Amino acid sequence: MIRHRKHLLQVKTTIKKHRERRSAAALDLRNLSVSVLELATQRN
Repeated sequence: MIRHRKHLLQVKTTIKKHRERRSAAALDLRNLSVSVLELATQRN
């Protein structure tokens, strides 16, 4: 029972880390698209 709870905690922390990494990647993508848009507007 205790071991099971520990495993659940581990799974939760792993999911949390994964979610944080995914949101960071999404932010990077957004920044990238914004900079591409800025470059496109500067060219015109």
